[in-house]
Amino acid sequence: MGKIKLDKPPIVERWLSFDFEPNPSKTVWDGKLATELADRLSLEFPGREHIWAQQIRVTHAGPGTPVQPEFLVRLDCVRCANASSTELFQIRDDQIAYNRLRGDEEWPGFNPFLDRALHLLTEYRQMFQPAKIIAAVLHEVDIVEIPLTPDGQIQLDEYFSLIKDLPETPFGLIQAFASQYITIAPHDREPLTISLQQIPVEPGAKSLQFRVEWDKKCSSLDFSSEESIRSGLNTNHDFMLNCFEHAFSTTK
Repeated sequence: MGKIKLDKPPIVERWLSFDFEPNPSKTVWDGKLATELADRLSLEFPGREHIWAQQIRVTHAGPGTPVQPEFLVRLDCVRCANASSTELFQIRDDQIAYNRLRGDEEWPGFNPFLDRALHLLTEYRQMFQPAKIIAAVLHEVDIVEIPLTPDGQIQLDEYFSLIKDLPETPFGLIQAFASQYITIAPHDREPLTISLQQIPVEPGAKSLQFRVEWDKKCSSLDFSSEESIRSGLNTNHDFMLNCFEHAFSTTK
């Protein structure tokens, strides 16, 4: 049985997004408010990008009339970054997302991440006054490294409980693979999507790397208070962690 070489932890990215039902008084996406919110957070997130989208609207009044294209440009997203670009805060139409990327500093646990995300949620709600939160999504990305044997091969099912090797006869040796699973979490009946794929490596590499993505929908949470949101997201994170621990045949 092989042993997986795992960083402590192997996570390289985590993000949490919230979707909102807009305030009844809202008529259009207010890019000005998004910019004002970015200004308010500029000490925490000094970096900023404004991402614009272009749409083409074509009006055709009827036979014999010329087609009249109209080009519309609208703000799609305001993306803010901290000084080291390891934290991102994205503001979209009725949606926000907080991303944490692995950098040189020590990786924070889930509770500090959640503190930060809920702080940004509070700032957004104070500025935009949405009617309510309608969904949240928790996403994590792990990079798992497996050392190759002297003959340059591994048996995938010795490491991953998620997959089974194809027999070398008649298929031949597996060069790369990607797989995806969608399960229904027993605690809330919401989907968990797990994606597993091999990352290309240079010839002569002594190990293989695999990218594992976890995407958990959390639309059934009680969004009435920060305490209930925190409790529900902790439950979902514990569920994802338990699934991670059962995804491998052995971990060292």
